[in-house]
Amino acid sequence: MKLILKIMILLGALLPLCSKVPAQQYQLRDGKVHFAIIAPASEVTADNDSLAGNLDLDKGTLRFTVYVAGFAITATDMPQLMREGATYRFHHYYFDSERYPVATFNGTSAALKKIDPSKDGTYEITCEGKLSMHDVVKTITVKGTVTMKDGVAAVSSEFMIDPHDYKVRIPESITRFYYKDMKISVSAQMVRKARKG
Repeated sequence: MKLILKIMILLGALLPLCSKVPAQQYQLRDGKVHFAIIAPASEVTADNDSLAGNLDLDKGTLRFTVYVAGFAITATDMPQLMREGATYRFHHYYFDSERYPVATFNGTSAALKKIDPSKDGTYEITCEGKLSMHDVVKTITVKGTVTMKDGVAAVSSEFMIDPHDYKVRIPESITRFYYKDMKISVSAQMVRKARKG
């Protein structure tokens, strides 16, 4: 009888560990950041696939890091030589990528906690967080979607920023031909983190 009681106590202690649901944490598998500076007659665009990120559905947090040096101007109406020159100016004169190599976003959203990763579907989210770029940190609110399909979380968002808010000094000789805001688009495929042990 005492042996049975000991076994029951042991099982009772182990049960919470066995039944505990693992944290709903995801890490980026692949993704891209795209920006566009728009003018009435044309636009300057750039792409960057050096993106890292984490999504935690339990905590309702979303984090991204992008390596600024990975941006390359992709404007199709520019000859290749001009695109290369524009990319050089972007990194060395405007964003100073060597001095400020990364931009980060750390945000939270209550809507993330409501996502059921076991059910395919698209969820609208509003995420508030800190965008850090060029040694300046600003609180921003962005809207986006999280689409769950076959265990993969596809995150996408599009928002506007003013580079001058982040002390990015683009010469007036250039900005007078373009609208001041920069449109940022983020798309990421995120997969469940592997369980340790």
